[in-house]
Amino acid sequence: MPSSEAATLARTLRPDIILMDIRTPGSDGIAATATITADPALIGTQVLVLRMFDLDDYVYGALRAGAKRLPPQRRPP
Repeated sequence: MPSSEAATLARTLRPDIILMDIRTPGSDGIAATATITADPALIGTQVLVLRMFDLDDYVYGALRAGAKRLPPQRRPP
């Protein structure tokens, strides 16, 4: 889902929490997070970012974009 569509859907549904994949097909989860967290109409919405990659650039980008939490990545035993 493109980041603009995610923001439109969030404004319509007004969720408390959004689970955002950092790398969404056809879009960028970091850009979508930034769009949502910058929207004054969504001030009460928190974005929880999920990721498959353990790359600092993704983590820091998501936090700079306004993500509240990034759950720890599970590592194989």
